[in-house]
Amino acid sequence: VLLDTTQDYYSLEMPTYRDLVDEIARGSTNVVAPILAVAGPEAMFALCDTLDRSDRLYLTVPLLEHDEFISQGILRLQIVDWLVELDPEGPKPKGANRIRPVRSRYEVLCRYVRTFLDASLNGDRSAFEAHTLEYHSTQLGDDHLHAEVVPTGVRDPDPYHDGEKTPPTPRQYRRIVASHSIEETCGILRKHMGDEPRSPIYSSSMLTGSLIYELAAQGKLEEARGLYLCMEGLQADILDLFRFLADLAAKRQRPEEALPLLKVANQLAPGDVDFAERLRALEPR
Repeated sequence: VLLDTTQDYYSLEMPTYRDLVDEIARGSTNVVAPILAVAGPEAMFALCDTLDRSDRLYLTVPLLEHDEFISQGILRLQIVDWLVELDPEGPKPKGANRIRPVRSRYEVLCRYVRTFLDASLNGDRSAFEAHTLEYHSTQLGDDHLHAEVVPTGVRDPDPYHDGEKTPPTPRQYRRIVASHSIEETCGILRKHMGDEPRSPIYSSSMLTGSLIYELAAQGKLEEARGLYLCMEGLQADILDLFRFLADLAAKRQRPEEALPLLKVANQLAPGDVDFAERLRALEPR
């Protein structure tokens, strides 16, 4: 059971997770047990897709923030709620008034994890299969849990066909970027930009940002720029993502991770002085 593993939001090329991806790849043939991977709706599950000797179930859960997939985050929100009760007229801490909807969603998640374990360890599949069918029927991007079933031997999502009434899922989005021209990709994306409920592919800088990085890392710089320009509403967030990941690499004293991120960011936004200066400081002289 994987609960909001942050790599699930990124492509396999991102340097931030290179060590993890390489380690999993070396031992991937040993992974044969069923996997339940849980994350937010924008997850692409690229690494889990490579573990095709296992049956996998991808469950996406709206509303929950990273720490709220485990009891630590729920306890924090409960403490925040108590502080507000003690001083209702005082400043509201971050997370105020979230405990009830978040705890309700967390309890639904816990019950589903238990049905998965009952099915996998005890052979009692009735409740698990009933809930999986229920969640599989929901639309990704609305306010409900959504389940994707990926059987052994399968790595790719169901193909996305032009003319479908809903936008691609994050997994389909990644596959489209890899297999279509940038003009075709942007044509598909533009058709559903105004749809409600809003798909996570239009709001996640992690998703589009890592796909842009993947294109650039493969030498497809014009395609990377094209996708960046296509997702106009995400451009500032995508640059902030590269800035954040470069900062994280610097804190970990890993300039070899920061350098390629800054190179891509500088190519996307050549007028950004901060990226240019940081890149010059890291590049060999």
